[in-house]
Amino acid sequence: MEAATLVSIAPCIIRETKPILPSEFFLEKASYDYPSTLLVTKGINDIYVGDERGQTGQNRSVIRVPVEADVIAAAIVVDWQDAQYGTLPPNAIPGFFWMPGNVKVASIAKELDEANIRQVAWFKNLVKLADDDWNKFRQHKTISDIQRYACNALKLERPWLLDNEIVMALSECPSCFEKVHPKAIVCSHCSYILDEERHKAMTYARA
Repeated sequence: MEAATLVSIAPCIIRETKPILPSEFFLEKASYDYPSTLLVTKGINDIYVGDERGQTGQNRSVIRVPVEADVIAAAIVVDWQDAQYGTLPPNAIPGFFWMPGNVKVASIAKELDEANIRQVAWFKNLVKLADDDWNKFRQHKTISDIQRYACNALKLERPWLLDNEIVMALSECPSCFEKVHPKAIVCSHCSYILDEERHKAMTYARA
């Protein structure tokens, strides 16, 4: 096959390197509404014959073997998806796939819908894994950015749903020693009043 198209709706950069020419493949962060695509053409695989690779000599030679575009595209998709956390193939995987030929996004609405269904299932599994880790460790650092993204994409609310900047700024409750939001007035764990002045003002306002 002369050409194939990689299509991504995954919310992360995709970067894969293969031992062929060209060797690097890159797609920007994407979404269902704004897919990212990359045209893949035939590649070249150098096979060294004779002396060991890296040496010189009369017997050393290189055979250049063409690699079909669909073989390259399939390898990129499978290898990248296999490296992602929380996947449950074939139904709960990132929205990343390939199609034969030079494909335009406008012509693959059905494929994008199917990829989105699989990606939503992946998001749900990521949130489930985050819930499990949170229940075990109660540590924000155990939750990844992609899990937070998945939670937001599913429009869910979770106690671990804080971005990294807030996590780094978390303070410690002097009563129960649990981590609390830096702007918290009352500890969400033990109800200890963290800021007397602001708490009084809010109580007065409610009254």
